[in-house]
Amino acid sequence: MKFTSFPHLIGAVLISASTLGADELPILTEKPWEGVWVGYEEREFDYAIGGKEGAAKIYLKVKSKGEMERISLFRALDVHFVLEEEIGGKWQKRSVEKDGFETTQAASVDAEKFELLATHKGGTKIKVVHELDGEEIKISTSIVETESKNPLRAGVEVVIPDLYRIREEIEERELKKKLKGDEIRAVGIDGKKFKFDLHDEINLGDEKVLAKGAAEFSVESKNLAKKTISLSSEVAKTGKILFDQRKSLHEGFKATWYPAETAAGKPVPQLVIEIE
Repeated sequence: MKFTSFPHLIGAVLISASTLGADELPILTEKPWEGVWVGYEEREFDYAIGGKEGAAKIYLKVKSKGEMERISLFRALDVHFVLEEEIGGKWQKRSVEKDGFETTQAASVDAEKFELLATHKGGTKIKVVHELDGEEIKISTSIVETESKNPLRAGVEVVIPDLYRIREEIEERELKKKLKGDEIRAVGIDGKKFKFDLHDEINLGDEKVLAKGAAEFSVESKNLAKKTISLSSEVAKTGKILFDQRKSLHEGFKATWYPAETAAGKPVPQLVIEIE
């Protein structure tokens, strides 16, 4: 899979982040946005993209003493852009090069659309674009230049954390009681619908579940400020969500959205993360 290089376009719209702050993106220095490149504040959540690696966090909020405050940090959702290269039949992640960021966007709490270019190990460049609108976070990832002869894919990884941090042995009945009301819903790319309680002994990546990917996915939990986090492609059939689950469902997992390949001149697919 070889992607076309667009050096004339990149040079016209992007400048190296190294001129703004070494291998990091420019950052804010005032609370609560220290170390953040772009911050976005909504009543129900904050979205913060850090200056290191361009990784983001979704901080959900609840009302406390008449004001909306972030819930515990360990219950924040991590959002990463990822580049993977297939070698020997296995997908391997590629990290961003030192001084690998490029952007024209200064650190801000007012931006609603912004982008960066990231050069990864091996020379592959991907473009990451954010659009923020109310309860929706839209993200696209596209490969704009590469020297690799191997298949590549760039996506958005959302990490659902270990929401309860249960460290002691617990009986199944007590676990069900503790996690009552917490659930996961998904629609497979074949249209099959799934619903699981967070205490169910199920692996989302199993062949009989969502090994081929999901078109839509959501998780709802008391420990996510009683909110529902939904992932889907903005346009149907332009992406799929794959799952990486190493432990029990309630102990956390990763959901990674990969866009479908598009023809030149067609709109770039977007992941929509909705919080409600």
